[in-house]
Amino acid sequence: MNSKPLVSIIVPCYNSQETISRCLKSVLSQDYPFLEVIVVDDGSSDRTYEIVSKENNVTLLRQENKGAPSARNFGLSVAKGRYIKYLDADDELLPGCISKQVRLLSRLPDEVIVYGDYLLCEGDNEKYISTKLKYNNQVVGLFFQDILTTTPLHKKWMLDRINGFDVNLPRGQEWNLHIRLAASGARFVHDPGAVYRYVQDASSKRISSINRSKTTNEKLIIDFEREVLTHSQVEALLSSQMFWLRCLRFIMLASRAKHIENAEILGRAAKISIPSPFLRKVYLSKCFPDRLFVRWFRLFCLITWRNTPSILRDMKAGGGG
Repeated sequence: MNSKPLVSIIVPCYNSQETISRCLKSVLSQDYPFLEVIVVDDGSSDRTYEIVSKENNVTLLRQENKGAPSARNFGLSVAKGRYIKYLDADDELLPGCISKQVRLLSRLPDEVIVYGDYLLCEGDNEKYISTKLKYNNQVVGLFFQDILTTTPLHKKWMLDRINGFDVNLPRGQEWNLHIRLAASGARFVHDPGAVYRYVQDASSKRISSINRSKTTNEKLIIDFEREVLTHSQVEALLSSQMFWLRCLRFIMLASRAKHIENAEILGRAAKISIPSPFLRKVYLSKCFPDRLFVRWFRLFCLITWRNTPSILRDMKAGGGG
């Protein structure tokens, strides 16, 4: 096996004229010599395309505005690298991160994906964020945790096998991608150390960000919608575990919604997200006042936990590899 495989770095961007040069500088200054840099302009109306077109050693693609998942899939379709690194146009790779991850992958089995941590940057503040999975069962862990798009060094054959990102999801496409990868047999191995700077700026126009003007209710509805779509994709692969995963994940979302007055969110989720007739009956029955709803969820959580297969109880830290 070639010890220096080609790595394709795919950068989707939309109206990123303020940040794209900084982003590409962090890519082109990597010490790993075998890089293919692909920028996909997702229908920008500013000077993004013009700025990138002046860069050397960059393949520039353009499409109508379709969103980050479509742009990433477009880049994946033309990528020639064995490995794939996704990077948003607002963010920066840290020096040496590609060579480090390639070096580690070369010593690990073919089904492994290496992932790291990141630096969260807000203004002048920088915070180290660990993404190490907390569950020994990685599919379970990824349902409850997001390792973000840029922390892994993906393998192209794995992404091709699951057809890349799901362009039908309203949000959470990276969350969905990693769950499907794990369900298809990929094993994520955590390598301590930050891979990139995730720049979170109120003025940033991130291609993959949730609209900051959305209310808490709207964001919860998005969470429930992506929950249903993700489960429908993974259910065929993990049918024996899906009931318990759906119940536990729904309880987590419901705990976030309990402070929201709009009960329609929970009613909708109870109807479409949970296969349990017991839970639907508890929620929808008029004999249980709203103020008792959280108590019933706690009871349901206990019932669920007592009957949960042992594989879902394996929550020891360090399960991410």
